[in-house]
Amino acid sequence: MFTIKHLSQNEKLFCYYYQTLQNGKDAAIKAGYPSLLAETKSAKLLQRSEIQATIAEFSSQRIDEKMLSGIVAGLNRLAFASSADSLKLMLLDRESLLDQMDKLDMFHISEIKIPKDGAIEIKFFDRFKAFDKLLEITRFKSNSDDATEFFAALEASAKSIDEVNSDDEV
Repeated sequence: MFTIKHLSQNEKLFCYYYQTLQNGKDAAIKAGYPSLLAETKSAKLLQRSEIQATIAEFSSQRIDEKMLSGIVAGLNRLAFASSADSLKLMLLDRESLLDQMDKLDMFHISEIKIPKDGAIEIKFFDRFKAFDKLLEITRFKSNSDDATEFFAALEASAKSIDEVNSDDEV
C-alpha cells in the first residue's frame, strides 16, 4: 500500500481536493497547479496508482457531516431523553393508550410488551452506550479537525511555494 509520505505537498493537496470536489481540474487548481495546465496535470496525476490509493484512503476516512450531525442528534436524544412520557404510557388504560401513543415521545424506548394480564413492560435503549458513542464521535471530530488544520497548512505552504516560483519567473 502506498503512503502519503511519498507524495509532494501539491500532490497531497490534489488528492484531498479531488476526493472533496470530484473534479480533477478544480482539484489541481486548488492544489496550486497553474490553471492553464490544470486539466492535463490532473489527468496525469489520476493515472498514478499512488495518487488513486491516496484519494481512496482520504475518501474512506471522510464522513458526511450531515449524516454525522444526524447521528449526534439521535444519540443526544437517547442520552438525555426524559422518562415522563414513558411514565404516562404505563399509567394509561388500554383504550387511552391507542389514542395517546402518537402524542408521546417514545424515541428512547427499544421495546414495549403488553402481556395478557394488562401490565406494560418497557425496555429503554442504554443511555450509557449513547454517552459512550457521543464520546467516541467527539474524539473522532477532534482528530478530523487536526487533519483539517494539516491540510490548511499544506495549502498555505503550496501557495507560498507557488508565489516564490512565480516571482522567480518574472
